[in-house]
Amino acid sequence: MRGKKAQAMARLCYVDDSRTAAYVVRRQLEPLGYLVDHFCAAEPAFVALIQGDYDLLLTDLKVSSTGMDGDDLIRTLRQSGHPKISTLPIIVITGSTDAKVLVGVYDVGANQVMNKPVDAGELDGHIRRLLFDGHRAAQEAASPVPEASKPAAVAPLLSSNASPPAESAVPVLDVVDASSGQEPESPTKRIPTPERIGAFFHSQQPEPPLVEIEIPDVVPEPEEPVPEQVVSPEPDVLHWEDTVEDIIIEPDSSAQRSAWHSQGADDAAPHRHRFPPRAERDGGEGDILSDHDYALVSTQRRRLLRGWGPRAWLSRVVLPSLVVVIGLVVWEQFTDWGQSVDTALVTRGEIYQSIRAPARIVSQQTVIASPASSGRLVDVAVNEGDIVSAGQVLARLDNREQLRRLSRAEADLISARKEITRAKRTLDRLRKAHRKGAVTQRFVGDAEVNLRTARNNVGIAVENVHKATQELEKQTITAAISGVVAARNAEVDQWVGPTDGLFSLADSTRLAIEARINAAASSGITAGQIVSVSGGVDSGQQWQEAVTGLGAGAPQTPGVVNVRISLGPNAPVLRIGQPVNVEIRTAWNPDALNIPFDALISRDGQTLVAVLEEGRVRLRVVETGIEDLTMAEIKQGLASGDRVILANGRQLMDGDKVYAEQVPD
Repeated sequence: MRGKKAQAMARLCYVDDSRTAAYVVRRQLEPLGYLVDHFCAAEPAFVALIQGDYDLLLTDLKVSSTGMDGDDLIRTLRQSGHPKISTLPIIVITGSTDAKVLVGVYDVGANQVMNKPVDAGELDGHIRRLLFDGHRAAQEAASPVPEASKPAAVAPLLSSNASPPAESAVPVLDVVDASSGQEPESPTKRIPTPERIGAFFHSQQPEPPLVEIEIPDVVPEPEEPVPEQVVSPEPDVLHWEDTVEDIIIEPDSSAQRSAWHSQGADDAAPHRHRFPPRAERDGGEGDILSDHDYALVSTQRRRLLRGWGPRAWLSRVVLPSLVVVIGLVVWEQFTDWGQSVDTALVTRGEIYQSIRAPARIVSQQTVIASPASSGRLVDVAVNEGDIVSAGQVLARLDNREQLRRLSRAEADLISARKEITRAKRTLDRLRKAHRKGAVTQRFVGDAEVNLRTARNNVGIAVENVHKATQELEKQTITAAISGVVAARNAEVDQWVGPTDGLFSLADSTRLAIEARINAAASSGITAGQIVSVSGGVDSGQQWQEAVTGLGAGAPQTPGVVNVRISLGPNAPVLRIGQPVNVEIRTAWNPDALNIPFDALISRDGQTLVAVLEEGRVRLRVVETGIEDLTMAEIKQGLASGDRVILANGRQLMDGDKVYAEQVPD
């Protein structure tokens, strides 16, 4: 069975604007024991580095077209002065091969630069070198000198006539004479317990030289304890008095003879025991041993020493251990099934590669409304999102001066027309007078000239009225088409001119979808590709459209391509500016051999797949095609029905013994 995941070895912050690349790197590092937090931009990653507890930073070099890039993030961390993030180990993963760019990355503070695609083993090696080896060196530098390396202090030795310390005295149990039926008033006989006898055997006190003396069978009364002597640090050895006692003890009954046998005596004959003088073997007040006790102690001590000699060690420790080791080796040979692995079958089916991006509803026809003349806005009649019709007033400029000009032009026109009337009357009178001979022809000719002049003045006045009317109309801003006010940049009392776009009008009858894609990722997008769209009033709605064209983005957003997508009859009711999500299929194969992405192994510049055959690993070189987040297309190297091993970052070798932990259907 698969074990539980161990605690993460290190927490890594990974910055990359490509979700596919981030998925691959996380799949490589997480099985190795790392916890990887991915960020699509440098700004949120910088905030997380300050607030969180990260051990190392992985970042792409180019992560944003308008904001902070990878080198900007590194420079900001190094110059922050923060005790944690200013010294944080940093590895840059980039597709650039420009030597000047790579040197610049090292200059801003990166510890290591790696080129894409990244090998999992190489990346793991760099992380361990920067992180764990550095921690180990810091711990060794900060750790104190171990006690074993310090010179051992010389233990103080007892001077002559010194008694063994009270702690090493053999502990005894108080017993009473059962035949008397009452507790004695004098000091009781004391019998050593097995635990304290063992402690006595392991005592480090040397045995002093011995002489022979005889004592009666009766257990003598304990003497007064010898006071502890002052420890002298000068002598190198422990001195004892030359006076010793050699005690001969005989069993005085059959019961005692049996007891001696059970306590370790070799036979029931009298035994001669050599002991230090009683005053020196008494460990102190309350811990006095009788001669019978010392005899028992000495006998068991000799027996223990004989029982743990070289032959005893060989028979009791070495041989059983050797048998156990041999048994384990044999058992492993017969039961070694290899390591457990997860497997999957090679299947045939649809696979496609796509680009996901946010988009919005736009109009295919957009008109910008600007004023025809300069002036001050006195009225704004519409707001953003309002539906307007062609000719509707959007805003008005201050038109008082234009009204005055129109009034003067109209007054001049009225005067010119009156002048024509007067000129006609004068001409008629002079013609009548000329026919009667009252005036000469010259006067009639002058009257005709005055009439023509008056008529010309009327024409000029009419033109002036027309111009004044046009100037007055320019003070009103109207809608050129029917549609929706997509944008409004006008406010009352704002001074505007003909170059100012005050309103953006979108034709609501001709809608499309517009998505902004990074130029580097848009190389595989062409007109006619299938697009899956989701959104609308119901966020769960999904339908298909097609790419209609590509165009350059706005000047203020370099490196961005505008992708236009159709909006057909299957789309729900949408409004201009409404956000939707699109997934553009850049590659598609409806009948491909597919395997899980985790089964791919990158090694020595080749793509390998481990196939399970008769309990062994067989590595095969394969050619891959379309890859998505979970599956990969196999063009060559495998057949349908092959069982592949999910490597999950493990170093599998050809011929390794493995078995399938779970065999899927």
